[in-house]
Amino acid sequence: MSEFPRGFRDDEALGDALKRAAAAGAGGVVPEPVAVIAERGTRRRRRRHALVAACAVCVLAGAGAFAGLRLASDGPAPPAAPPSSELPSPIGPDLPGSLSPTPTVPPGASSSMPS
Repeated sequence: MSEFPRGFRDDEALGDALKRAAAAGAGGVVPEPVAVIAERGTRRRRRRHALVAACAVCVLAGAGAFAGLRLASDGPAPPAAPPSSELPSPIGPDLPGSLSPTPTVPPGASSSMPS
């Protein structure tokens, strides 16, 4: 009996055929110039930035439209406090507790008090 399983010779032949095909294909491969690879990266970066900018515009436009529709659908705002039946009292200069204006001195007049 041999030490390898029964289908090993077939696997060995397949492995040899794959190695020959890989060697034949490797001989015809020429790497691309650095400038071509760099240009491909630049194009990809520009496209990604354009995509991010377009998504940001769509999100902002959608949020603005949603806010506009939300604000337009609201009715008038309710009062901050319930209305009272009493009218507020006017505060005039002759009522106690009101702030009296400070007297102003006309230009050219003396600001000292007469004694």
